[in-house]
Amino acid sequence: MLMKTFGISSTLQLVDLPATPCGEPDWLAATPPGMFTAQDPRAPWNQDPRAPWNAPDPVLSEDAAPDTPQLEPINRDPSAYPGLLWTPPEVVPLVKLAAPEVISGMVAEPLLVWHSDRVERDWEVRNMTAEELAASTRKIWANSAAFWEVFTSSEKEAIAVSAHPTVRALVITLSTWPSALFSDDPRVTSGLELLQAVGILTAERIAQILA
Repeated sequence: MLMKTFGISSTLQLVDLPATPCGEPDWLAATPPGMFTAQDPRAPWNQDPRAPWNAPDPVLSEDAAPDTPQLEPINRDPSAYPGLLWTPPEVVPLVKLAAPEVISGMVAEPLLVWHSDRVERDWEVRNMTAEELAASTRKIWANSAAFWEVFTSSEKEAIAVSAHPTVRALVITLSTWPSALFSDDPRVTSGLELLQAVGILTAERIAQILA
């Protein structure tokens, strides 16, 4: 079933509805269970065994034979069927505008602009907050094994044979790290600074690892 996003004018909300091949809301498919739209041919007020859909009621002859079945006319007023009539909300199509290009340090956020005949998904460009800027430059390693692979063979060997107690503690911590590692985690930055202090890494090498 084709689904399409529309905007509900009365509540200024987006809703996904089944759509016809022409892109219009398919209200027959969207009607709540047990209810009907006014023009739904399945509705009880539209069911008349004597006439096709929307045809006028036939006039029965006054001289019809006494045993001719007399069919009760169908009440075509939906208000006579409480709880069954469903009035579809007024909707407008959603128009998605292309996201603008942004320079480093800025972000484009989507926003909805409502018009009488459509709702547009537009964009607002703003500067990143300090937290967003830090997150955008953050480097992530999926696990401790991925982080360990950033070191060269000689660096790994130097770390493994180091007699420095804090370096040995770092190796144990890294081997039991339960989740992803982030370049701005204080434990990661302080550990790299320690490796620089003991002569295993240089400042340039640390910058490469964190870049």
